[in-house]
Amino acid sequence: MKRFWIVCMAAVMLILTACAPIAQPEDTTAPQMTTAAPVETTAPEQETALSEDPLVAEFRELFTFTADADVWYNYALKSYYDTPAGIDIFELVYSAPWNDLELTQAEKDFLISKELDIETSTVHKYPVEKIDEVLQKYFGITFEEAEGIGLDKMVYNPDTDSYYHLHGDLETAYPMITKVEENSDGTIIVYYTESMVGDTCGVTLKESESGQYQILSNKKYSGIVFADP
Repeated sequence: MKRFWIVCMAAVMLILTACAPIAQPEDTTAPQMTTAAPVETTAPEQETALSEDPLVAEFRELFTFTADADVWYNYALKSYYDTPAGIDIFELVYSAPWNDLELTQAEKDFLISKELDIETSTVHKYPVEKIDEVLQKYFGITFEEAEGIGLDKMVYNPDTDSYYHLHGDLETAYPMITKVEENSDGTIIVYYTESMVGDTCGVTLKESESGQYQILSNKKYSGIVFADP
């Protein structure tokens, strides 16, 4: 009987052992770190500068000297005058793009007779016909209607109806356009400062029937100051 109970106890122990959950080995692997996908960020666009007055931009281009520009508007700022007739013609044509005008021997002899050193200096020739063309196109006057200011700084040859001057430099104006004023009479005043001097000036123009801007005056203005555009 004792043996019977021992066998029963052993059977119960086997059943309990079989029903117990099997312990899993401990996982010692470090957990993997997940990396978040980078977030694309776009820098905010910088605010664009306020667009300038289109008239200021237009006349800045018109009066600024460049190799391929219509240089006469720039040259027109090299002297001051209340009417087109009062323009300094010497200053206007000083750097005229007429370097292709070759001198004849007779012209050279004439200049030498005027004690001009044509061997070591560059001779510039200004035919009255060409000066007249510029005055009519850009100022609305003829050569005869001009006051002739500045002509005494050049040598005139009646045989060729031309003026001559010796120099080797190029002179241009350096305007900084600050404001454009449109008037009821159709005229336009372009205010500018001279970068070399700082004076406030104003050149007055009017559009002709052909669409060409013609210059009426170029004056200094006292007591007027405009901020740079």
